[in-house]
Amino acid sequence: PRCRTETKVGCQFDRLFGTFYSLRQALIVRNPQSLLRACAFVGIFLSMFVSNRALSDDLLVSAASSLSTVMNELVIEFRRQNRDIDLATNFSGSGTLLRQIQRGAPVDVFISADTETMQRAVDMRLIDEKTVTSIAGNKLVLVSTLGVESSGSTLDVLLNQSRSKIALGHPESVPAGRYAKLSMQSAGIWESIEGKLILTQNVRQSLDYVSRGEVDYAFVYATDATTRSNDINLLFEVATTEPIRYPIGVVRDSSNKAAAKKFIGFIKSARAREILVSNGFTVSGE
Repeated sequence: PRCRTETKVGCQFDRLFGTFYSLRQALIVRNPQSLLRACAFVGIFLSMFVSNRALSDDLLVSAASSLSTVMNELVIEFRRQNRDIDLATNFSGSGTLLRQIQRGAPVDVFISADTETMQRAVDMRLIDEKTVTSIAGNKLVLVSTLGVESSGSTLDVLLNQSRSKIALGHPESVPAGRYAKLSMQSAGIWESIEGKLILTQNVRQSLDYVSRGEVDYAFVYATDATTRSNDINLLFEVATTEPIRYPIGVVRDSSNKAAAKKFIGFIKSARAREILVSNGFTVSGE
């Protein structure tokens, strides 16, 4: 089956969990062949994780999809300053990343696109609360495909075209989708446009849909919109019911806590803040 996450590491997590499910089913139906096959796959995957972890991935950072572009620059700078630490990254929707950590994925650092998901991780005792800090902020915007023109500056523009399609990250697992849903509920239009929604697995998928013209509108972050400025129309900033913040924290079960804390220290440095700002994020003290 097609992997639901955006990176090789994330895909391995999903496939491993699927294999464990197959093992469970084999035990339930008492099918010896299925049981042996599932056990073999589990052994192979576990050996892959152990060997990869031991040989290459000293530090694994799972970050919200909207950070994927800026993280490329941050990782390069971190590696330049810390040549003894091999850093790997994994990107997906914040809710998906949380589920991966909950299921035992060997993540060291978690960066969410909202405080709510991070707080859930803390409440589940998956993240060390003492290490949690906010590193950046963002804005929610409404964009349209190039074939759709709109002069409106409020969410009412979504009511004007009865057949329009709107890409939205799933509110239960994608912070951008939750922010957008709350904004539409506040504007009193949620129930009117709910039937037009195309729910996506993360904000970058929403951006892909609207940039290819597969939907008419999409809710994305301002930083995402700038990466496709030639393919979409940026309509206006959407007022959110709460500030958009990116908290970071160390996973309690991390086997590399010293390196994890060093990475957080780097993210809070002047150089990292400069990189974040140059990519359109806001940081405290600007």
